[in-house]
Amino acid sequence: MNRPVLWKNGMSDAPFVDVDRLTDGQARDLHALYRNEWWTRGRTLEATRTMLLHTDHLFGICERSSGRLVAFARVLTDRAFKAFIFDLIVAPEHRAKGLGSHLMRRIVEHPDLQTVRHIELACLPDLTTYYGRLGFSADVGGLLLMRRSDPR
Repeated sequence: MNRPVLWKNGMSDAPFVDVDRLTDGQARDLHALYRNEWWTRGRTLEATRTMLLHTDHLFGICERSSGRLVAFARVLTDRAFKAFIFDLIVAPEHRAKGLGSHLMRRIVEHPDLQTVRHIELACLPDLTTYYGRLGFSADVGGLLLMRRSDPR
């Protein structure tokens, strides 16, 4: 579904459009965004396409004029107890415009996530203030994120 991103005056001629699925071109745009970040740099286009097929909820923002994907996040959830937000990413030239916060509001307001007990994410310590402003807390009862990496 494509919806205009409504900014300050509620104008529907906004320069951005919300999307909840990506075209093949937008999947390539996402892969290009991934290549520019340290935490996603090694992802291949093929693996990105696979991830898109198996993600529960996709949240994107595209330029209205070109259709180019400029911001993205995704959620995996069991729809009861846990939902985990992954890959909040905004194109460098569009940062500090509220796009990331807009995506986060779309996520926490999504109807499928209204009954989920915990919506979680992982972030670097310097981003805890940003996510705190959006209602997230680092107080998770002493839990640590653990990882098992593919040995290949």
